[in-house]
Amino acid sequence: MRLRPLLPLLLLAAACGEASDLPASDAGPLPDSGAPPDAGTPDSGPPDSGPLPCILDGVPDRLEVSAGGRLIFTPTAPNSAAPPGISGPEGWRITPSGAEIRVRVPYGVEGSFEVEVVAECEGTRTTARIAVEVRPLRFEAAPTWQPGVTGPSAREHTLLFLDPNDPDRLFLFGGYDYLPRQFTLVTDFWAYNLANSTWSTYSSTGAPDRAGGRLAFIGESGEAVVSGGAYQNGEAVMAFDRLHFAGDRAVFTPMTVSGTVGAEPSQLGSLIWDAPRQRMISACGVATQSVHCEIGALDPVAGTYQLLEPNNDRQDRPSPRYGYFAAHDLENDRLVLFAGAQIPRFSDPVNAADDTWALLLHETPVRWVKLLDADPNVPGRRNGCSAFDPIGQRFFIWGGTDDARTTQRGLFALDLEQGHEGWTKVELPPGRPERSSCTAIYDPARHRILFGFGNDDDIYADFAVLSL
Repeated sequence: MRLRPLLPLLLLAAACGEASDLPASDAGPLPDSGAPPDAGTPDSGPPDSGPLPCILDGVPDRLEVSAGGRLIFTPTAPNSAAPPGISGPEGWRITPSGAEIRVRVPYGVEGSFEVEVVAECEGTRTTARIAVEVRPLRFEAAPTWQPGVTGPSAREHTLLFLDPNDPDRLFLFGGYDYLPRQFTLVTDFWAYNLANSTWSTYSSTGAPDRAGGRLAFIGESGEAVVSGGAYQNGEAVMAFDRLHFAGDRAVFTPMTVSGTVGAEPSQLGSLIWDAPRQRMISACGVATQSVHCEIGALDPVAGTYQLLEPNNDRQDRPSPRYGYFAAHDLENDRLVLFAGAQIPRFSDPVNAADDTWALLLHETPVRWVKLLDADPNVPGRRNGCSAFDPIGQRFFIWGGTDDARTTQRGLFALDLEQGHEGWTKVELPPGRPERSSCTAIYDPARHRILFGFGNDDDIYADFAVLSL
């Protein structure tokens, strides 16, 4: 349905007059017309034109969103003393945020709906309706490849990241292969064409012989840092490598970093680029024989590393953990953590955490805030895969294990709109099998998430694509 265009702004009032051609200092008095100065019709002001029309601006005719997603628009009513009123279908959450209106669509709906916007202006009223088309979330089939021949072999704990110079290309680096046995460390480098779903080998030099580390790009520089990980013998290390691209080659260079004395070596943690403060932030992880939740700040320009002491009592911080799910929530300037494995117990090698925390990056010192306690509908686990949808402001997790033997089933979404944080189990037709030790990435050009690799009853060299 196409809506009629909104009323244009009408009525411009102007007062006009004539000036003498003479300079102001030489004009002299006007000629005497013989009439007294107050003769004629008394001045009663401009004619009464009634109230100004009630105008609505910033209201789109039509919007599209996926189930569970978020709409944002900025309606204004220039002639109204109050902001426009918004209403939508039952179950839709409408939240003003400054001048913006944010509308959260429930999961499990699809089809055509309307959102109504109303302005009240001195007794007059204007209404506009936005046609909203809600697409279903769905897993899509992705083309397969011949593992190790036309694409990467099946593996776990690999690194996936977008080419900083090409939004249609994805890179894969290293991880643990399953041949000739599980946990065989590999350092190969592959490129994936997101537009036509094909792999090609990619040249690299100096690749670090570690796996289970983390990678983050240094802002818009096109360079990345690889931190931590473990050698083939399982020894975790505190080490950093810089990655840059020279022509058609990926080049790794070891970094000399001061300030690491006393810091825990780490793998299966997290690493993000904290742009406002020009630093890398790492959190938690597993060392060779211990689990921790240290916070480190790396300055990649100065080559310094500093442990950050959060502004919390010990009991108000996440427990030591690794293999958790992490999201960098840019909108709210925080690092969000869910679940992960804790210090093992005799009968429970995973001892999974099941709470959700946020590290507030904009505070000095940084501070942990517990977002959510355990939710029985969202079991804790380790080593699943996850990706953050910044448009929908939601965090998807898939797979992972709570017993080191079986994989948790289902797709789960965490609403990260501040003040409305909460989990939803998203009911979808089955796609590719869930698995553990997998990886995932958000593809912004196509607004989708690619989950892949890992193991369960089988080992995987594939992608399950969640279309958003």
